[in-house]
Amino acid sequence: MYVSGNGLLSGLEKAQPDVLLLDLQLPDYTGNELVRIITRQYPAIRILILTSMEALFHVKDVMQHGASGYLTKDAEPAVLLRW
Repeated sequence: MYVSGNGLLSGLEKAQPDVLLLDLQLPDYTGNELVRIITRQYPAIRILILTSMEALFHVKDVMQHGASGYLTKDAEPAVLLRW
């Protein structure tokens, strides 16, 4: 688990997960920026956004730039299972 975008990017140089859970709010990068970087450098990684931000702008932006899914942290369990 990484607490910064720089930490995440450094970790990805060493090993790449199949699926990456990514928050949109990090201290040094936005999740929107990281989605663009990661999908360009590591196209095989599937990115699932897990965040408290529900703004439609963020949903559209990350999905258009390669995220595979978008869930809010307060999503009901039934929604998570259906996804």
